[in-house]
Amino acid sequence: ISNVLDSEIFQPVLGLLSLVCLVLISFGAYVQAHQNKIYPGVRVAGVDIGGKTIAEAENTIKDYVKGWDDQKVIIQFGNDQTKNKFRNIGVTYSAKQLVQKAYSVGHTDDAVESYQEVLSLLYENHQIPLKPQIKDKKWNNFIKSYQAQIEQPAGEPTIQYQNSEINIVLGQPGISINTKKLKEQLISRSKIGPPETIKIPLNSSQIAVPEDQASNILAKANQMSQPVSLTFEGSTFSIDSATIVSWLILNRNDQNFSLSINDSAISGF
Repeated sequence: ISNVLDSEIFQPVLGLLSLVCLVLISFGAYVQAHQNKIYPGVRVAGVDIGGKTIAEAENTIKDYVKGWDDQKVIIQFGNDQTKNKFRNIGVTYSAKQLVQKAYSVGHTDDAVESYQEVLSLLYENHQIPLKPQIKDKKWNNFIKSYQAQIEQPAGEPTIQYQNSEINIVLGQPGISINTKKLKEQLISRSKIGPPETIKIPLNSSQIAVPEDQASNILAKANQMSQPVSLTFEGSTFSIDSATIVSWLILNRNDQNFSLSINDSAISGF
C-alpha cells in the first residue's frame, strides 16, 4: 500500500482529492456562515445587502426608498398637467417583501437548487428590482378624479335621412381611461426614480350595429318611410320620407337592435 501511495500516478490523484475535500469543506463553512444571512452578491435595486441579516437588510432598503413615495409624477391629459405624489396615488414600497425575496436566494427548500444559486453568486450578482405596489383605495380615488373629467359614454346609433338615403349614423365615440396601462406606466416609473410626464392612455369605443341587423333595419326603414298622402275633410296632407324617418327610433337591447315609431311625434304632426 505504501508503494502505491508513493507512486507517481497516485500522488496527483491524491492531491486532487485533497483539493476537492478542501473546497467542499470551505464551501460548507461558507454556507453555514450565511445560514441566517443574505448571501454576498445579492442586490436590491442595485443596493448591496449581501452578508446582512434580514433585519439589517430591511433597514437598509427602508432607508434607500425613504422619500421615494414623496416624488411627484406629472400626469397629462391634453394641455392640462397635474403633479401627484406617488404616495397620494397609492404607490408603496415593501422593504420586507424585497428582503424576503433576496434572502430566498440560496435558501430554498431544494438543496441542489440552493447550492447552484450560491455558486452562481461567486461569478455574478443577483439583482432584485424594486417592486412597488399600489393600494387600491388611493388608486381608485385617484382614478375617479380623472374619470369624472375625461370619460364619456358612447352615443347610441340613430337612423337618419341623408342625401335622399336612409343611413344608420353612429353616435359619439365613448372615451375611457386605460387604467391597466396607466398603472403599468406609473409602476414602471416609480421603480427608477424621478419620473417623466405620463400621458393618460385612453380607450375609444363606439356602439355599432352588427352588419346583418343593419341590413334588416335599413330594409324595414325603407319600407316604412315611403311617402304617403292623407285626405282629411277635403284637404290633402303629404308626408315625405324624411319626415317619416325622423319618427323612427333605433332601439338597442344589449347587442340586439330593432326599429320602432315615435308615437308622440306622429301625434304632434
